[in-house]
Amino acid sequence: MQVGALVLVGTPSEQQARLGSPAETIGEVPIALLDVLGRSVLQRLLEWLHHSGIVTATTVIADITSKARRFLPGSLSPQVTWIEAAGPQLWKAAENCFTEAAHSGAEQVLIFRLGPYMELELEPLLQFHLDRASRITAVVDTNGAPVDTFVASASRRNDVAYLLRHQLKESRTPCPAFPLRGYFNPLADAADLRRLAIDGFTGRAQITPAGRQVRPGLWVERGARIQRGARIVAPAFIGRRTKVGAAAVVTRYSALEHHSKVDWGTVLEDTTLLPYTHVGPGLDVCHTVVGLNRLFHLVREVEVEIRDAHLVDTISSSAPLRILSGLASLTTFLPAQFCRSVFEALRPKRGLAAAPDRLVKPSEQEERAGSPISAEVGPARLELMVSRRSEE
Repeated sequence: MQVGALVLVGTPSEQQARLGSPAETIGEVPIALLDVLGRSVLQRLLEWLHHSGIVTATTVIADITSKARRFLPGSLSPQVTWIEAAGPQLWKAAENCFTEAAHSGAEQVLIFRLGPYMELELEPLLQFHLDRASRITAVVDTNGAPVDTFVASASRRNDVAYLLRHQLKESRTPCPAFPLRGYFNPLADAADLRRLAIDGFTGRAQITPAGRQVRPGLWVERGARIQRGARIVAPAFIGRRTKVGAAAVVTRYSALEHHSKVDWGTVLEDTTLLPYTHVGPGLDVCHTVVGLNRLFHLVREVEVEIRDAHLVDTISSSAPLRILSGLASLTTFLPAQFCRSVFEALRPKRGLAAAPDRLVKPSEQEERAGSPISAEVGPARLELMVSRRSEE
């Protein structure tokens, strides 16, 4: 039996479309395209379908914005066809792809909308569908709610066309419901993304961190650079081409996705850094998802846009631009360090009695100990990040 698969990316769920909510996205990027422990949900689904031995061909139909393009998978299996279609054209493209799959000999076609991450048993689903001679079978969660996953008989093109034209929310005839028994995460917001990473660390979700496990609970991908003096406390994940600066601390289920950077002296606790994210020096960052110039504080349930590149910045996805940026920083850093060392040598040394103006007031002591990065939310002032300043 030949089985095909259609994967739809960038389409909101019914509730989110009705509320006009930007859920299932972060900064206009579908969460399904963002890495979780080294692989995106889309990549993991495609790999699972490829290794299942059941699906013969997969078509991905995506509605992608310019901001999301840099997060697309670098390479795809020859069995995967990639199609881009914007807005309502996505559903028309899905209908055409289903017809092509049927003409190519597929007897059953799986339909996934990402969105959610789930761990589904494929063989029991297909057997359930065949035993009932169903036109379309819908997968539902433990509460009986649909999860936008279906298996359809290729001969029932009119039924599938009706389903797709109604954006997977209505079928022409009642569909048997297959109960999902495995792990499910709606991936509606940054909190769900963070929870998926933690569930991968703890084994609740069958997400194996990419890279090599260099010691129990610590995974490091190729090209990662951890400078001398940095401290990594397991469990933690360090993605490919990631840089961890001197005296930085990464701990408590933190995940640094690919091409991210933690500057010197910064502490990350229970935090996910999205790909291409640079966190500045001397910061305490806890219980957050950081990336795309945004900070999502999971305890406070607050999202803040950060425009100060000294705190959070976005790294270029272009390798030549990253090299040029590094060279520019180096040419600026070295002369500054040279001038600083010269002036420090020439500066007269003064004792405390000769310099009463250097006495530190209590308020200044507090400022030196920690400068909070906060946001105004109604009458409350929420401290989301702390910048630590060293004594002069």
